[in-house]
Amino acid sequence: VDDEPDDTTRLGSVAELSRIIDEQRPDLIVLTDAETSALALDRLLAAPTDGFKVVGLAHFFEHAFGRVPLQDLSPNWFMSVLHLRRPTYTRFAKRTFDVVCASIGLVLTAPLLPVIAALVRLTPGPMIYRQTRVGEGGRHFTMFKFRTMRADAEADLPAYADLRDPRVTPVGRVLRMTHLDELPQLWNVLRGDMSIVGPRPERPEFIPMLEEAVPFFSRRLLVKPGVTGWAQLRSDYSSDVEGAEDKLSYDLWYLRHRNLLVDLAICAKTFSGVLIRPGR
Repeated sequence: VDDEPDDTTRLGSVAELSRIIDEQRPDLIVLTDAETSALALDRLLAAPTDGFKVVGLAHFFEHAFGRVPLQDLSPNWFMSVLHLRRPTYTRFAKRTFDVVCASIGLVLTAPLLPVIAALVRLTPGPMIYRQTRVGEGGRHFTMFKFRTMRADAEADLPAYADLRDPRVTPVGRVLRMTHLDELPQLWNVLRGDMSIVGPRPERPEFIPMLEEAVPFFSRRLLVKPGVTGWAQLRSDYSSDVEGAEDKLSYDLWYLRHRNLLVDLAICAKTFSGVLIRPGR
């Protein structure tokens, strides 16, 4: 509802809110802006509260789309991450989940590792590619992957990898399509550098640019980076600032809603996605 006339279909003004609720019997009321919300909330509190719930626009956006509206985000939003009533996902529970999953993953894929290693060595260069990434709290760590590019791929300057990157070797392209190049990151999980589920770790060379261009980008460092994550399931391949902003909206949703069930669901969706849509 809105006190100002416009071209949209209106049920009435804020002054008529009690009547509208009585006639429409809504299940959910979304408050869309600060000025109207303050007026509406007074009347909602005076109305019978049985049968409907009230939510702000940002929270409704999160619920409906599984992402956070960055343009409407304020520093106060992050209070919800530390809120007293927020269900806890302790470091011990998260760490136990990570160690169990990483151990099972390494055991199940152990027969594949020497085969992949032999295929990678068909092209000149190291078998394992080591790259510095930024982890929880801004701490740098070395991330491991099976090499998928030419050994001289970054002889000049660091660059974003592209979906059809010409630097990728034929074997590397298959490894990327099947995500088998990520298997060494399970060792990063056992070392405690990464989690099974979390935001993907960014390279330190790109952090200053992204922090300047994308609001609240550094807040994704509040949790450990992950081998897979909510953003990886919901967003396409990112190779620019716009893509990083899109992924951040999903990473912040995970930051707020993370728990064991969410992690299990993301892992299950990742596994089914790799089988059904390789290369995603």
